[in-house]
Amino acid sequence: EIQKLCHHCQAHNPAPQQFKFSLKDDREFNFEILVDVMYLSGKPVLHVIDSAT
Repeated sequence: EIQKLCHHCQAHNPAPQQFKFSLKDDREFNFEILVDVMYLSGKPVLHVIDSAT
């Protein structure tokens, strides 16, 4: 938590990492999806994932 108070630390620390991904080929996106029904708090939820990502 020292970084919140230290100006030097704020200026010179690296930026927080972000989730990054890349697609091999644009044609792969939305070509195949994975679908599952799961239950949260007793209610059905449709869970969809693109297999290219």
